[in-house]
Amino acid sequence: MVTSSAKLANGDVILGWNFTRCGNVRANRVVRFNGSQYFSLGTGGENWVSGAVSSVFADGDKIYVGGHFSRAGSVVANNIAMFENGQWRSIGEGANNGVSGFVCAIQIFSGQLFVCEYSGIVSKLH
Repeated sequence: MVTSSAKLANGDVILGWNFTRCGNVRANRVVRFNGSQYFSLGTGGENWVSGAVSSVFADGDKIYVGGHFSRAGSVVANNIAMFENGQWRSIGEGANNGVSGFVCAIQIFSGQLFVCEYSGIVSKLH
């Protein structure tokens, strides 16, 4: 089951939820699909998100994923993370990065990143 998707500028699609494989590819909760093949985000021990992905947003070559997790690859990422240039990055600084609740929506408005949690809280992150 897939609960979120985003289309990249090159036409590929990012899919997210709580899966661990797509086709023959180990893709832990998030995967890229080019119309005929699946690809994990990251390689080796970096190709995973530690919990369910419920929201995906693409902004150019940046892929934002949100949901209910504490890590993306080897990065501490509280319920939201960004994948760019083959690497996971946290949103914000230190152990208090990200947001405290389960992320259900991600959007950029006027250059600012906003996330909505299932509790109804909307946060501006950067």
